[in-house]
Amino acid sequence: MTQAKLAEEIGIAEKYLSTLETCDKWGSFDTLLTLANAFGVEPYELLLPQNQGVSYDSRRTKQLMASFRTKLNELIDTVEEFLEEKQ
Repeated sequence: MTQAKLAEEIGIAEKYLSTLETCDKWGSFDTLLTLANAFGVEPYELLLPQNQGVSYDSRRTKQLMASFRTKLNELIDTVEEFLEEKQ
């Protein structure tokens, strides 16, 4: 699938998709979900290091999801702290 086709399919600009692919920008969680759905994978799989294989055994999947939740919660806490400081 080309970048243009994927960008059109998920409703974002091709240039923005390119910045996500090269890690120049991080997309929103909604964008991550949309991309994961387009590729037929779990959202956390898009955050794994390049060339790392994905094993779907339940123990490994649970560990990865726990790690993803922790990182996401840390991000949310950081954003909340930042917003509180701005008030």
